[in-house]
Amino acid sequence: MSKNCNKLLLASLGFDEKFILRALGDHRPCRLVVVALDTGGDAWTRVEKAFTQLQLFSSSLGARAELVRIPYRGESLPKLVWMLKRVLREKLGGYDEVVASLTGGPRLLVIALYNALTGLRQQGSIRNVLLRIEGEGFNALVEEPLENLENVELDELSRELLRALISYSEKGLELGPGEAARLLGIPKSTAYKKLRQLAAQGLAEYNPATGRYRATRKTYVNA
Repeated sequence: MSKNCNKLLLASLGFDEKFILRALGDHRPCRLVVVALDTGGDAWTRVEKAFTQLQLFSSSLGARAELVRIPYRGESLPKLVWMLKRVLREKLGGYDEVVASLTGGPRLLVIALYNALTGLRQQGSIRNVLLRIEGEGFNALVEEPLENLENVELDELSRELLRALISYSEKGLELGPGEAARLLGIPKSTAYKKLRQLAAQGLAEYNPATGRYRATRKTYVNA
């Protein structure tokens, strides 16, 4: 890896390279790692043809491109996730930022890649991962840090607080410990403590000017 290379683009690929071409243009990584399933027959020839276009464009940006072939012969989804985790540990290590473009290719590959990335982040093997997903057949582009989509282990009281936070935030309001205590029928000290814990986990955002809290993106995932 080059001394100044700190951004890698990971992408799922089928027969259509246009999603990855757009991601390359938007993010300008120094390395491109493309993962594709080899399901047998002549389908792999079409994958290689699509990758050739990606190689040309990557080269023009000064980025090194690599195609990773994952043989698929009917393995279970858990086994496919395991296969991908072995590959990703090797390919993604050492990069400060990873952009994961998960739009192209078979749905099986996209789901397995997402699970592999989530598992590796929870294990501490990778850190900063930005998910990039485009709409297929409709105009949409979503980019979200992977950490915002992770589920956190919480007790039921904490989840009730998250739902209250969302209810207030949807009305443009912030939730204070007093309101939370009245809504949930708990002591104000308990509400105060719980809200502080949620904020420390990124599940609530504290406003020091008001002493109240509002929902974050992680709040919606975990409520």
